[in-house]
Amino acid sequence: MKKIFLVISLLWVNGVMAEFLPQTEDVPLMDGIKVQDSEFFSFDSPSGQILTIDGKTDIKPVDIRAFYTETLPSMGWKKTAPDTYMRGTDSLMISFPNQGKVHFDMTLSNQERN
Repeated sequence: MKKIFLVISLLWVNGVMAEFLPQTEDVPLMDGIKVQDSEFFSFDSPSGQILTIDGKTDIKPVDIRAFYTETLPSMGWKKTAPDTYMRGTDSLMISFPNQGKVHFDMTLSNQERN
C-alpha cells in the first residue's frame, strides 16, 4: 500500500495525474511526449511481452534522461547502463533515434512481480 501511495504522489504533477506508457502500469509517460497508436508495437509470448513505443517531442534528450533517472527508481527500476533500466527480469531501454523522437524498448517477463 505504501508503494502505491508513493507512486501516485510522485506522479501527481501540477494537479494532473501523469499518464503511463501504453500497456504499462508504472512507467510514466513524461509530459510533452506524444505517443500515437501507429507508433506502438506489442508482442505477447508465453515468457512475456515485448513493447516498442515511439514518441514525438520537443524535449531535449538530456531532460528526458533526467526525468527517467529521477522517476524510475521509485518504481523499482534500477539504472544498469546509460538509458537502460532493469526491474527483476524486466528491462527498459530509452533511445533517441533522431531529432524530436524518443524510443522505448521494453521486455516484461511473465514472472510474478513483488
